Amino acid sequence: MVQSDLAGGELVDFAPRSGWIDMNESDHFVQFYETDDFLLNSLGDFIGTGLSAGDSSIVVARRARREGLAERLRTCGLDVDAASASGQYLSLDAAETLSQFMVDGQPEPLRFAEVIGDVITRAAQGGQRVRIFGEMVALLGEEGNHAAAIRLEELWNELS
Repeated sequence: MVQSDLAGGELVDFAPRSGWIDMNESDHFVQFYETDDFLLNSLGDFIGTGLSAGDSSIVVARRARREGLAERLRTCGLDVDAASASGQYLSLDAAETLSQFMVDGQPEPLRFAEVIGDVITRAAQGGQRVRIFGEMVALLGEEGNHAAAIRLEELWNELS
């Protein structure tokens, strides 16, 4: 954490936000992780807190990650099946979702807005806040398509 002594002796905190818990309603948070356990714990807290508060949650991830998250949520006492059936919890495959808006190796902005916008609109019915976790940028990075990963990150930022 960096603090600065400004005129009048006021200390101002310049530290970046350290986690999703510090986010405002429309913030977009990027988190790097080294282990699946770390990610699943963080993601379980993020999605679980939202579901418990009545928020809608969208998870766009690989199957193993979605299954691991669902198990953690169940362990915390959340009824994932009921949340899914009611539309409060949407679990989508990252590669399948990505394929719906990629054109010639790049995310096509109008298709992205249509595909992701439709999912968000469904999740927000009834006025709920929406929490989203996505792994599509990571998939593109793993494929070595860094330009597409950066462009997709920009498209996410444009949604907020």
